[in-house]
Amino acid sequence: SSSISVPTLKAADTELAVTRTDEHNDQLKTLRDELRKLNNTVVDLNRKVENQTINLEVRRNTGQEIDANAYNKLELNKAKLAEAQQSIPLKRQKIARLERATTVALKVELHELKQKLAQNQFPDESSKTEAEFRIEVINKTLNLQSIIRIPSVTTAEQSVIKKYNDLNEMDKSAASTYLASQCNDDSSAALHFTLGIHYYKAEEIEKAKEAFIIALDKYPTFQSAAKLLGYCYLQQEKWSESEDAFLRAVSLGEADPRTFGLLGMIAVNLEKYAQAEAHYRRAIKADTEQLDWWKGFATTIINQHGKEEAKKVIAAINQKFGAGTIPWEDIYGPADKS
Repeated sequence: SSSISVPTLKAADTELAVTRTDEHNDQLKTLRDELRKLNNTVVDLNRKVENQTINLEVRRNTGQEIDANAYNKLELNKAKLAEAQQSIPLKRQKIARLERATTVALKVELHELKQKLAQNQFPDESSKTEAEFRIEVINKTLNLQSIIRIPSVTTAEQSVIKKYNDLNEMDKSAASTYLASQCNDDSSAALHFTLGIHYYKAEEIEKAKEAFIIALDKYPTFQSAAKLLGYCYLQQEKWSESEDAFLRAVSLGEADPRTFGLLGMIAVNLEKYAQAEAHYRRAIKADTEQLDWWKGFATTIINQHGKEEAKKVIAAINQKFGAGTIPWEDIYGPADKS
């Protein structure tokens, strides 16, 4: 199939300067994932070192022979632990530097967009709405940047999560019952989030939703909790609530093209076609191979700009994905194919 770019129709000949912050968000996600893995490694190595030390002490006190390899393994794990512990502050420094760079890029972009709005440099309402939406997202992001976005887990809760994981491999129902019993007013947002994920995977959407809401109440900038709350509302077809949750996740740095595609679909259901178009454009820009985003994009065009503009989009889709991929009646209905 041929490669084509997102159509630039009359509604959008001004492209928002989001590339820098999108790149920063991708890098931040990678660094935070690496930090999370490092923290998990430290927990795991701590446990190994503790167990190995206890085993050696027991052998020594009971007069049992101790293999030299046991000492070597202990020293090796101690070295690995020290290395991982030293890497954590360095990783945090990298994240802090990148967050500062993101802040600068956002402020520059915000200034540019406000200037364009003040001088009325947008050719139509669609591109103006896209800019206003971006300004809203930037403002929310800047307002929340001073708060840590990833909740911490206490040492006691690490033990709870380990026991839960062990139980979950044998009996998922017992695991959820145990984890729910450990969640209370003093629990971290991370513990409630873990419970929410369990319920979500078990398709207990109402319970999952409640857990994610509690996680967000305890930690207002918990991006992943906001995103999964959006999915819960989406499954219940509560469009406005789902939109609010996904937009909250976006304001906290969410940049997954699927999220923007779903925001487009939600906006269509709410008949917010200009916003839907902006969401679909971002989704398609990041992932040009998702046919659903293209089809939704065509729907927004016909509802704003008429059949002729929609035909151009459908023609582009059929050129990219193959003739007849989207028949005209799929978008407009069988009554008018002209």
